[in-house]
Amino acid sequence: PLLVGVAVVSSLREVGVSDASLKWPNDVLISGKKLAGILCEALPSEEIIAGIGLNISFLDYPPAPLATSLAEQGLFDGTTVDGLVSKIVKHLKKMVSLSSEEVLESARAVMMTLGLSVEVVEADGTRWTGSAHDLNAEGLLVVRDQSGVNRLLAAADVEHLYQ
Repeated sequence: PLLVGVAVVSSLREVGVSDASLKWPNDVLISGKKLAGILCEALPSEEIIAGIGLNISFLDYPPAPLATSLAEQGLFDGTTVDGLVSKIVKHLKKMVSLSSEEVLESARAVMMTLGLSVEVVEADGTRWTGSAHDLNAEGLLVVRDQSGVNRLLAAADVEHLYQ
């Protein structure tokens, strides 16, 4: 998801959306509002299927208060989606040729989550807060909890706490 997220954010920035960013691990935001979500599945063959749910336009109003669409951003003119998908594929091809460290640096450069206070909701419902500190070598989010302990997240719901 990080690699695909970087490709989506890079593509949006290429078409002039300078405030596009990545929310760990798989949301693409514009001005703090969700434009896209990314899901990936690993196949037994070790191939990866990546899906991008991109909000193109809303019939009446956004489905959630913090959702946005290409149309709301003034980016939908009938050819935008094809052009954006083409750019995403171009950026993905570039990303897969990079070293792991280069991919992580690219992710750090577009990730809005880093440096923010966050609330973490684990799969079992446990909630805790901390500061999103970094990404480790595997792309796990390093969150420093309130007691100063660095905790690694492979999967969790991470909400940005805006001060």
